[in-house]
Amino acid sequence: LAIYSLVCGLVIHLFLRGVWVGYVGLSYAFPAGIRIDRLTYQARYLRPIERIPNLMQQVELLEKLCSSMFATCFFMMMVVLGMLIGILVFIGILYVLDWGTAGSFFQLYTRLFGNNVDDLISVFVAIVAIDFISLGWFRKNKYIAMLYYPLHVFVGWITLSRFYRPIYYTFASNLNRYLLSALLFLFVILITFGQFFLNRSPDDSFLSGVEFYQSGARESFFSGYYSDRNQSWESVKAVIPSPVVTSRFLELTIKHEIRHESHMLKLCGLSAKDLAATGSPKLLSCVNQYYAVYIDGQAVPEPGWMSYFYQKEKRKGFLCFLDTEQLAPGKHMLEVKTQHPTDAFFAQIIFFKE
Repeated sequence: LAIYSLVCGLVIHLFLRGVWVGYVGLSYAFPAGIRIDRLTYQARYLRPIERIPNLMQQVELLEKLCSSMFATCFFMMMVVLGMLIGILVFIGILYVLDWGTAGSFFQLYTRLFGNNVDDLISVFVAIVAIDFISLGWFRKNKYIAMLYYPLHVFVGWITLSRFYRPIYYTFASNLNRYLLSALLFLFVILITFGQFFLNRSPDDSFLSGVEFYQSGARESFFSGYYSDRNQSWESVKAVIPSPVVTSRFLELTIKHEIRHESHMLKLCGLSAKDLAATGSPKLLSCVNQYYAVYIDGQAVPEPGWMSYFYQKEKRKGFLCFLDTEQLAPGKHMLEVKTQHPTDAFFAQIIFFKE
């Protein structure tokens, strides 16, 4: 998102700078600008022309726009990167606190706030976003400003605000505050929706006019599910070696996501202490309860999940080997389902038994 916002802003800046160069050249070639006396139009056509600013005024206006756009590009990029860096630093601080308290910090945190760290981060981001969009609403009230100050200093430090605050305060003190707040609100909305678009399936382009192609359909043959075909697109859910199974056992790996952790804990009745126990058999037992495997609609009893690490992506997951000896040659459907309330259908993979 930071790169896209930078590229988009620089393209607009380049266009405006090109117009600026043209106007500068015209101002030297034709110092008199538009000579109304040489145009023999009727009065109704001359009135709009008379309202056009002279070339030097337009050059000055474009110079302000180009300079502001260039600064805005850097501002948008640093806000997005600063937010990301800030969240990483915040999470790092939590882990340092846990390390310094020999694991008791997260146990206390889990009892107070639950297992989802995202909720705590979301509260801080929401508070800072409100102050950011409103141009300092929390900093104007005497009592709220006193409570908000520690958070303001902390967030400013971890998000590298020293690089973009001069631009922010320059705009805030020179532009219409309501217009600027509206633009900042639009910027936050575009970031939010932009992330959703970046998470779309790579072959699910809204610009395509092809209607009979369905990437999310049950019979979709998504190449990212197969290790021998996903050089460009890699599945973020599950992977098998090849769409054609030539041996008895079919290797299945799934990529675990942290948002499933809290649901797994509730399902299996585990605690933070159980998670801290290295090699605890309860963990893999819980995984076998949470991730269910189906072949042609029939559940695979005890898939036998094992912990797995994706070296290239540096990502954690689980692996199992499915016995396909009893399957008839031909087409089959492999499904992975979870106990998650909103993500029950984890993956659907077509394969062919030789």
